[in-house]
Amino acid sequence: MKVIRELCGFGCVAVIAISLVAGGCTHEVKVVGDKDKPIPINAEIEVHIYQHAASVVDEMYGEEYEEPEEIPMSFLDHALRFVIDAIGVQSAYAAETGSPNWQEAKRTMVEAQRKAMPYLKRGLLGENRNGYVEPIDKAPGADSAEIKAAAKAADEVNAARKTFYAADAEQQGLSIRQIQSVYAKTYRDKATGVWVEVERNGQWVWEKR
Repeated sequence: MKVIRELCGFGCVAVIAISLVAGGCTHEVKVVGDKDKPIPINAEIEVHIYQHAASVVDEMYGEEYEEPEEIPMSFLDHALRFVIDAIGVQSAYAAETGSPNWQEAKRTMVEAQRKAMPYLKRGLLGENRNGYVEPIDKAPGADSAEIKAAAKAADEVNAARKTFYAADAEQQGLSIRQIQSVYAKTYRDKATGVWVEVERNGQWVWEKR
C-alpha cells in the first residue's frame, strides 16, 4: 500500500508540475522609470525576496553561524525534483538550499561580517543606504590603528557582499541592483546595535539601532 501511495503521490506531483508550467509559474520583473533609480519588483515577489534576505541578515547578525544541514529527501521529493527539472522549471528544493556557489558566497560573507562586528558595534562602521558598510565617525576616542583596522574590515565585508549579491541575484532570477536594494532595506529594518543610514524627511542620516 505504501508503494501505491507513493506512486499516486508521484502522479499528483507530475500533474501539479505540468499545471504550473501550463499556468505560467515563472515571474516577470517589469522595469519602468529612470535606469538610475531602484527597479520596482512585483509586490508578491518582493515580499518573498525580503523574507529570504531577512533570514540571511538574521544569520549574519546572530551569535553563531552554522552550516545548513543537508536534509535527506523522500521518494516524493526526488520525484518532484525529477519532474520539475525534466520540464524546465527551477527546482524549489534548489531555491531553498542554494547552489554550492551561493552557499560558499554566503559563508564567506557571514565570516567577514563576524570579523567586522566589533567595529560595527563600536561605531567605527555603519550600514549604509546601498547595502554595504562604510567607515563612520561615531566612535569617540578611537585611535588610528582601530580606524585603519575598521576600514580593512569594511573592504572585506563589501567584497564578500558584492560576490554574494551576484550569486543571490542569479539564484532568484533578479538583477544585482534589485537584490542589493532589498538587502539594503533589510539591514535598515533588522540590524541591531549598529549605526544605520536611514531616510528622514528626504535626507539620509545615521541612526543607532
